[in-house]
Amino acid sequence: GVQIATGCTFGKGNIERLNYSKNAITLIDTKGNRAVRVSLNPEFQKQAMGSQFATLRRQGVEPKDIPAEIIDPLIERIWSAATEELFIVGEVHQIDWKPKKGTFEWATCQKCGEVTFAHGLRTVQSKTVCIPCSGYSQ
Repeated sequence: GVQIATGCTFGKGNIERLNYSKNAITLIDTKGNRAVRVSLNPEFQKQAMGSQFATLRRQGVEPKDIPAEIIDPLIERIWSAATEELFIVGEVHQIDWKPKKGTFEWATCQKCGEVTFAHGLRTVQSKTVCIPCSGYSQ
């Protein structure tokens, strides 16, 4: 949804997954070299995590199995909320953005056999392997 709404995409490199387990994103205007960080408002998130929906999800109930009478009011609350109630939008700031060069260089991981692009390859004990097979997190 964020990619469609903003035009920022992983493929263009103006969204980057950092794996910090936070509900936040930095959006980059590549033409103007500007960026803004948008995060879920902690107060809204705390309220949401106390909902019956969240309680059922913690119990392992799949979203499709949660009754509409629980979900519909939550969706309506989001639709009717003011932007600042949902999000914290940081200051727009100048950045020195350099696009990441795409690559069509690849190799087959010598452990799992999957094709992996060059930036995701590691060398471990003289073997070319993908990141998951390397034992490293990145």
